[in-house]
Amino acid sequence: MNKYIKEVDVKYSRKFYHSEPKKIMKNIPDKLDYETIMILGHNPGCADFLGHLCGNWHRMPSAATALLTIKDNSKSWKVLGNWNLEKLLLPRDL
Repeated sequence: MNKYIKEVDVKYSRKFYHSEPKKIMKNIPDKLDYETIMILGHNPGCADFLGHLCGNWHRMPSAATALLTIKDNSKSWKVLGNWNLEKLLLPRDL
């Protein structure tokens, strides 16, 4: 349990800072045992990772948030384009 966020399993890693999609995926387990996962990182890695997951590039300015849903649970979450971008929330929208 995290002392700041109760009832949430939080893991910190510096491995996502300025990382490319391959490195980000390498540092996330192949099998996810969670319904929801949140990844915080730094660009250009976040925008590139989002592009890999969705199959097309999206601008990710500082503090942007992307909500994704998987297309096909029978495939690995790491498969290129196996995610739908449901919502891209930009800071100006807040």
